[in-house]
Amino acid sequence: MIIRIYKIFNIISLILCIYQHYCSANDVLGCNGFVKSTVGEIDFSKVEVKMFTKQGSLKDQTECAPNNGYYFLPLYDKGEYILKVAPPLGWNFEPAEVTINVDGETDSCSLGIDINFVLQGFAVASFGDSIGPKGVVVNLLSTSAKPEVLLSTTTQVGGGFLLTPVKPGQYNIEISHERWHLAKKRTPVTVKNGNTEVAANSLVVSGYDVSGSVTSDSEPIMGVSFLLHYFQRFPTVGCDSSALTGFSPTGLDLKELIPICHVASDARGRFIFPSLPSGTYTVVPHYKGMHSIKFDVQPQHLAFKVEHDSLELPMVFQVKGFSVEGRVLWSPGGKPLEGGTTVMLNEKLVSKTGADGTFYLDSMTPGIYKLLIQAKDVEFKEQNVKVTPNTPHIGDLVPTTYRVCGRVTVSQPGFSPASRQVDLIHSTSEDYYGTISDATGGFCVFVRPGEYTISLHVTDAEHEDGLQFAPLKRKVKVVDSPVSGIDFSQLQATVKGSIKCLTSPCPEILVTLQALSNLWVNELVSVLSKDKKRIYNNNLEKVHKNFLVPSQGLALTGVNTIPFGPSGQSPSCKEL
Repeated sequence: MIIRIYKIFNIISLILCIYQHYCSANDVLGCNGFVKSTVGEIDFSKVEVKMFTKQGSLKDQTECAPNNGYYFLPLYDKGEYILKVAPPLGWNFEPAEVTINVDGETDSCSLGIDINFVLQGFAVASFGDSIGPKGVVVNLLSTSAKPEVLLSTTTQVGGGFLLTPVKPGQYNIEISHERWHLAKKRTPVTVKNGNTEVAANSLVVSGYDVSGSVTSDSEPIMGVSFLLHYFQRFPTVGCDSSALTGFSPTGLDLKELIPICHVASDARGRFIFPSLPSGTYTVVPHYKGMHSIKFDVQPQHLAFKVEHDSLELPMVFQVKGFSVEGRVLWSPGGKPLEGGTTVMLNEKLVSKTGADGTFYLDSMTPGIYKLLIQAKDVEFKEQNVKVTPNTPHIGDLVPTTYRVCGRVTVSQPGFSPASRQVDLIHSTSEDYYGTISDATGGFCVFVRPGEYTISLHVTDAEHEDGLQFAPLKRKVKVVDSPVSGIDFSQLQATVKGSIKCLTSPCPEILVTLQALSNLWVNELVSVLSKDKKRIYNNNLEKVHKNFLVPSQGLALTGVNTIPFGPSGQSPSCKEL
């Protein structure tokens, strides 16, 4: 009952103050003043004034008089209070609040001094749709030839923003962001006697940046491509939409997703899709460096969702392995050593060369490896090679030595071609290579490129027994390929002569060749009249070919004895 009487009394006092412009502080203790506007007429009834204790508790509140904005808040206790104006959202007043210490004597309320709140302007606002981007810069611009930024703010969660105070007039709203792509970044607005809300879709962020990184053993990798997939095509910004060379989706299980565009990692191992609309995407790494070097990048694909903000992919892509390319040549700058060559890495067979001499070491990790090339007819020096994803190419590999092969042929009974010492001496450096013939007389030796003199060793005893070979020495030049056909044969000769008979027809005559050392006798032919029927022109001719010539010489015996030297020449037979 007492509270109702007080309210009636307050209302009566307020009416008296409004219409009689008189209110005595001695009648009722309270705080009073006006809500005013410098921007034109407003509806004062939309504005309230509230009184709070210093602890923040609401003490009292009142509406302003609709015709002139007058307010009055009675006080029943002395103390410290805060007066706040409570207008519609976006209306800006100065001051927004006033702190007073009511003592009944010296303060504004006790003295009946008006405490006024002056409207400075309204708000230009966009309240978003609860899923818009936060952090977009919003500027209120003048419409002059050189627009001036009058107010600035940033969007909040959901995309909403509020610019205040704004006086009535015409303006432009412009948005900006340091990374995001803006499809609609400016729109005009007109402010009258109240807040102005920006129309939906007047300011649009069309895409957000999505970034990630790729490393190998914690080191950044440059040049890895990342191919974006989505269920439908859309315009791209800062992303190459051409087909990615060498990429194949086989085995990736991308379902109905289609490739949209691709970007590549930089020297820091960073990559970025500059502008992607909100949605769910899949990115696939693809790394194929120079000379078709392939890299194994994990994960093979990654799904992610873009909302209304920048996105850093949660998983770092890792180059788990990579392929290293090398090439095997016959010589520096020469032709490729064709297929069949094996590549040993840390004593394990890991690859073979192709027809062009190229080989690949797959699923490699950074490190130092022992590399050895094995090929027919050539030898390579084992070497240490360092491989990293940024240096995936081994220099051209060439043989250090080439195979030189030949054969020793012995026709004389009692001698063998096996275990014969073969000597090779370099023409300038005097480098020496030696080898032993095998059971069949064959021999091979690996030598460095150069010119060599090759000789076959014969012991003094063998020489004394009539063994010698032709040629005595052979010269061979090794350049960039193996050499074969270096043959040594026991010395052989051809004897050609004729026999003239004193009587006709010629009787049967036995002709033999005998070594002067009397170590062996070789019956070459029994000479008769031809077919035992007839002698042509009383002459009998016969050629004796490929008989062995001992070092001491030999003799042709019949009626007379004719010696031959070891030179292998075939003098004419004398008339017997």
